[in-house]
Amino acid sequence: MGNYAIVEFGPEKQTGFGKMKINSALEDIQGLIDSLTEQIIQPHADFPTLKGLCFDLICRLPLPIQLMQDTFILRGRENFNGEVFSYAQDLSYNPDPSKVRLSRFNLEADSVFYGALPITSHNASGQVTSICEPCKELFDSESKNDLKYFTIGKWNILKPIRIVVLTFFEKAEETSWHLNNLNPNYIKFLSDFCTPEDLDKCSRFLSFFSGYAARKYDSENMYLLTTALFHALKEYYGPELGILYSSSMTENKGINIVLSKETLDASYLALEGVVMFKVTRDPKNFKTYMNAPCTDYAQAGEDGRFRFGYIT
Repeated sequence: MGNYAIVEFGPEKQTGFGKMKINSALEDIQGLIDSLTEQIIQPHADFPTLKGLCFDLICRLPLPIQLMQDTFILRGRENFNGEVFSYAQDLSYNPDPSKVRLSRFNLEADSVFYGALPITSHNASGQVTSICEPCKELFDSESKNDLKYFTIGKWNILKPIRIVVLTFFEKAEETSWHLNNLNPNYIKFLSDFCTPEDLDKCSRFLSFFSGYAARKYDSENMYLLTTALFHALKEYYGPELGILYSSSMTENKGINIVLSKETLDASYLALEGVVMFKVTRDPKNFKTYMNAPCTDYAQAGEDGRFRFGYIT
């Protein structure tokens, strides 16, 4: 595991660091980024090569690690065929590797925990994000399904989680008030201990991966790229780690988080309670939905099971 600093950033924070020198030349950093681009335009990208290039970049560009604490994460799961979930494991990462498909930050058979930040203002909603992200069918104009049910769990953070911030996507900054507020503070923090040239090196890395994390893709290679980065980050910083990134399924209004399976297994999170939502499509506009709670808020009993008082 590499050496790194765990920091908090913000206008009121004092870093306590002097200027740090990144020894790799700007041309070398850009060369590694270009090599990643060359890999993913191939018919079949090589995952070990992608991971190796990502790891090389991480070793050359020590990234600050943000601590996420004193909040919670929302995670949604679709209810199929009238099923009702009853336990925390029903709403956590998928315990069955055979059912896990390649996605934005995981390989096939590689379980991770995807969630949404609980933002509720400036045209953004963690609740909506946690519904939209796991169900691309909501935006499929060919879908005939006009009614869906989702269960959303509120997962409290019990101890600080180490997070890599990848929210530096131009469209997301234009769309999301929250990122437009967060990102300048982060860059200001970096500039406090980086020279302008070194800040450029870090910014190229951040914008490159933030863009791939935030865009909509159907390409396997794009998912291999972002997953290779997550694997390289876990190898360098340790397995109990997460990534913050913009939500493509909400047109970059929401903010997503992915956590490693190891983070959940080490009890960084605990499910406080759940509620089910009914989502109804507007027949005149396939991208418009009504969503409303259809149960009470249920918390787990002594047996670890949560029970709804009613479902409508």
